Amino acid sequence: MKILYFTGTGNSLFVAKSFDAELFSIPQMEQQGTYEFSDDSVGLVFPCYMFDVPPVVKEFLRKAKIDAEYKFAIFTYGGTMKSAPYRMKKFLSKIGTEFSYINGVEMVDNYIPMFEQSEQIEKLPKKDVDGNLKKILEDVENRVWYFPLPNVKDQISVGMMQPFKRIIMGKKFSRRFKINEECNQCGTCARVCPSGNISVDDHVQFHDKCETCLACIHLCPQNAIHLKKEKSSARSMNTGVSLTEIIGSNERPK
Repeated sequence: MKILYFTGTGNSLFVAKSFDAELFSIPQMEQQGTYEFSDDSVGLVFPCYMFDVPPVVKEFLRKAKIDAEYKFAIFTYGGTMKSAPYRMKKFLSKIGTEFSYINGVEMVDNYIPMFEQSEQIEKLPKKDVDGNLKKILEDVENRVWYFPLPNVKDQISVGMMQPFKRIIMGKKFSRRFKINEECNQCGTCARVCPSGNISVDDHVQFHDKCETCLACIHLCPQNAIHLKKEKSSARSMNTGVSLTEIIGSNERPK
């Protein structure tokens, strides 16, 4: 089994590590130009962005050639996926493929413009991550076919949100970052950025390729990176992974 994953603050990496599989970071594969994968089972694990598949994952799938009898995808999300599995199924159909299984694991939502992190962490035990993940692992092992039926109301509401994606997740998002005096130019933000959007010399500079994963904010050792509008200065990283693992997943060669 092979797992292709995209992670920011570690939720998706934690889920990917739960499988008895070879792991491949999508940003790393993109950098290497590696798009062909073959195995009896191949899965994708990634966060839910705006109730949809992250742009970096879509771009990768457009180029990828996945040869497997059983293909599956697992979203990590906070609160609700709404019609994200349905939107993924439509996208897969457009690029000429289909997956046997699409599901999700509810975890901490790290989108700090909307969610206060201390509250999110407090709610985590109620989400039964281990129990839900165990069920998914069993489903995949038994090659269950599953796709959550779309809710018409969710389809409509999510569809109405899509025109605002460019505003919320577009190139201008980088303009919302600000750096305080605690920054010591350690470079961690640049190393965890999956799109190479950050450069660090005598100061930190954000460019125009932000994936809005917010890894730079949550993983800054000095808590020096903030958004102009955020719920609080609290930060979170999945406790089941290490900063070194996230850097290994996302860092670009110099």
